[in-house]
Amino acid sequence: MKNKNLLGPWIRRFLLEHLVAERNLSPNTQASYRDTLTLLLPFVSNQGGGVIDRMTVEDLTPAIVRKFLDHLLKMRIGTLLHCSFLKLRELRNFPGGTGVLTGVDRTN
Repeated sequence: MKNKNLLGPWIRRFLLEHLVAERNLSPNTQASYRDTLTLLLPFVSNQGGGVIDRMTVEDLTPAIVRKFLDHLLKMRIGTLLHCSFLKLRELRNFPGGTGVLTGVDRTN
C-alpha cells in the first residue's frame, strides 16, 4: 500500500506545482526553495527523522524547523538564515496544509 504521508511526493508537488504553476516564481527563486530543502532534509534525517526517502510529513515538525534555523544561526550563515527563513515560511502553504511553522494542522 502506498503511504500518502511520505514527504517526497509532497516536496515534488510543492516545487513543481505550487511554486511553478500556482505562484509562477522565477527559476532563481524556485532554485532557492530547492536549495533550502536540500539543507533541511539531511538535517531532519540526522535529528532522528530517518532515511530521507522514507521521511513522512509528520517528521517535519515546527520544533525541528526551529532547530534547523538555530543550527544555521550557530553556523553564522546570516544571509542564508534570512533566505532560508523566508523560504521555510512558505511551508505554511506546503501541499497538504502541514502547518510546519505554525504548528496548525490545516488538513481538516
